[in-house]
Amino acid sequence: MRVFRICQARHAATAFTGDGAVLYPGRWHPRGVRVVYTSESRALAALEQLVHLHRPRLPDDFVCFTVDIPDGVAIREVVAGTLPAEWRKHPGPPELQEIGAAWIAAGDSACLEVPSAVVPGEHNILLNPRHADFSKLVIGPAEPFAFDERLRSRHAGARSARRLTRRAPGARGRVTRESDPPFEATFAVLRPDFDRRALPGPSNARSKVPSAETRDAYRIEAGYA
Repeated sequence: MRVFRICQARHAATAFTGDGAVLYPGRWHPRGVRVVYTSESRALAALEQLVHLHRPRLPDDFVCFTVDIPDGVAIREVVAGTLPAEWRKHPGPPELQEIGAAWIAAGDSACLEVPSAVVPGEHNILLNPRHADFSKLVIGPAEPFAFDERLRSRHAGARSARRLTRRAPGARGRVTRESDPPFEATFAVLRPDFDRRALPGPSNARSKVPSAETRDAYRIEAGYA
């Protein structure tokens, strides 16, 4: 099985130590638990990062690792149907962190497959860097990874939406007609189960949020949502 991990280049040297997870909690682990998050595809790994990026321009200093898990390495599985009804909410319920902590404590596998809260039907794979089987994983070199600029943050999307708003002929200081409906609303109709945090367009722009640097630190070090 091949899985993928995306992180900023400056964290490449420690991408598989689990050091960041010790400092920052994630959806599937509490603070103090050493764990590494990966995804079953590059696309999912990218989306798991994208939901935490809220900058007008996307950083261009990311790298992607491939990780090959040999057939002989056991992978425990968490089935979505056994989780609390609100398990996809953000932040996730504490039961999810308890599952991750119990898995690490049991020490019976180096890998734990969990359902993605961002893309229903897809999975992330947690790695235990202290398990004996972790040394059997084949980690490829860091390769440059760049997000398409069209996937910029919601705030940039909101500004773009305002630029798309146009005035009808003869209008005086008031917008009487708009262009195409916002992308977020359109996409929600097509994929109502998709995590809206991965979409551009207006959102909680008025809410108080940490600085971009703080969000990056949490996203990179804590792992996935």
